[in-house]
Amino acid sequence: MNISRTKIIAPLILVTVVIGVALVVAPRYLSSDDDTKVDKQSIYASRAETRTAKTGRSEMSGANGIQIARADTPTGSFRDNSPSVGNQHRPLNDTSSGAITGREALLTAERPGMKVGNTLSRQVLGCVIEPDETAEIGSPVVGVVSSIVSERGDRVERNQELAHLRANVERASVDVARARTQADAEVRAAQANADFLRHKLARAQELVALNFVSKEALEQARADSHMAVERLAQAREQQHVWQRELNLANAQLQMRTIRAPFDGIIVDRYVSIGERIEDEPLFRIIKTDPLRVEIVAPSTMFGTVNMGTVVTVMPELPNAPALLAEVVLVDSVIDGASNTFRVRATLPNPGGAMPSGLRCRAELSGLAAPVAVPVPAAPRKTVTSGSNRIALRVDTNFDPLQGSSAAVRQDKRPAPQ
Repeated sequence: MNISRTKIIAPLILVTVVIGVALVVAPRYLSSDDDTKVDKQSIYASRAETRTAKTGRSEMSGANGIQIARADTPTGSFRDNSPSVGNQHRPLNDTSSGAITGREALLTAERPGMKVGNTLSRQVLGCVIEPDETAEIGSPVVGVVSSIVSERGDRVERNQELAHLRANVERASVDVARARTQADAEVRAAQANADFLRHKLARAQELVALNFVSKEALEQARADSHMAVERLAQAREQQHVWQRELNLANAQLQMRTIRAPFDGIIVDRYVSIGERIEDEPLFRIIKTDPLRVEIVAPSTMFGTVNMGTVVTVMPELPNAPALLAEVVLVDSVIDGASNTFRVRATLPNPGGAMPSGLRCRAELSGLAAPVAVPVPAAPRKTVTSGSNRIALRVDTNFDPLQGSSAAVRQDKRPAPQ
């Protein structure tokens, strides 16, 4: 019995001791956490006072340590940290206690590449150097590759031969058509017959004048001469038809030769000798003179880049010099997903010294100030409620730099009886 009581009492004593120790130690940790929170709040308060003293702008904090407004951000950026308690936000136009509102800071902050007064100095943007033209060279006819003249990396000129397809049948057709055009025996025979009948008609006319032959014989000689002339004309027309057939055969033969559409560089060859070609391309050619510079500009620059603007292009290539390009295309539509628009510039590249496909940086200088986009006023709308008539009209003016402003006017008048 004593042993069983000991087994029961010992765990109870151990549990009691653990609970007592926990009750003694827990208050100390809780108090230390509170002290740490107080120290952090004091440090944050001292930092805020230091920033306020340096910038000379007011920075207030509420009872919960929430920052009201900050305008001491670096040049070209703005961050609106409006106070929020639950779902309650302070209005942007609240200027109590000297706080700077988000809209005022947005209008007074200096943006990247922009000076106060809407005078833009310069902008450095990312860009890509691309070939002016790219073509996948195919075959206009179905055939089998018989020879390849040019290889990948070769510089080619316009109409230079790149490859040939089998053309045994087409060459035979050309030979037949050429033989027909050279066979002029029928034309010469028709010419001789026409000359003979013309002389025969002349003699018949003389004999009729002497009454040696009848008039019927004269009419027969005249008809035979006209028929000989028509046969000669028919032979000559047939000769022209055979010449056109020769031109057609030559054109069909030329279609078996693959040629370069412009001066450029072969960057890919897709086929080999013996392959059958239908719709797939044989070569890929790019034109590297001039080059095309594609620039992606933010929407804040919309309206500042004009045609003919000179751009300094700095390729991301070791020891590559800065080059000058000219703007030739400015998109009139802004991409909604990225809030950007594209600008295209042309870059002269004589001899193909600068390779295409490089990333680069484009510096645009001397940009014009953005032009405000006029927005027509909304139509006046009248709403009748009970005995009063309320006229609403929204006047909206849009400015790319200052955003939009709207005013709603109400005109309460008695409703017409």
